[in-house]
Amino acid sequence: MVTPVDNPRKDTQIAPEIDPELSEAVQQWKEDCYKFSMLHCGSLFNRVDSIKLVNDYKEDKEGEYTLGQCKIQTYALIVVRREITLRRELLDKPSSLRAVLAHELGHCVFLRNHVENERNNLMAPYILPQKVLDAQLPAMLQRFYQQIEADELPKIGAFG
Repeated sequence: MVTPVDNPRKDTQIAPEIDPELSEAVQQWKEDCYKFSMLHCGSLFNRVDSIKLVNDYKEDKEGEYTLGQCKIQTYALIVVRREITLRRELLDKPSSLRAVLAHELGHCVFLRNHVENERNNLMAPYILPQKVLDAQLPAMLQRFYQQIEADELPKIGAFG
């Protein structure tokens, strides 16, 4: 007879703390994830601890302009905290917000790194202009989730 034990990772079932202004964008991400993949998007999303808005990134160096950030805290090879911040100005650019949120969740949820030399890839280290995103974002999202499912995107550092 096996005696059940407490699951030390049960906290991963707690929904992230989400800035109320981002609730619509988060819902759109979940819809995109379910539409374009066979992933269990809700459970995967709960890996994130928080998604918040910031006015700026003080650590930006001259010539840099960060729109979003995923901070992953680890203990050895165990991820213990995942926090996403997005620049507040994205609220006025729906396609950019949708793309940057998917990109940062690519880092924080799926532990994927940037893709170099692929301009139209959501995991590129830069964002396309709003007009281009308006036209191409659905196809980019579909490709992004196909790449996640096929394990084709580079993994972050030690998780590779």
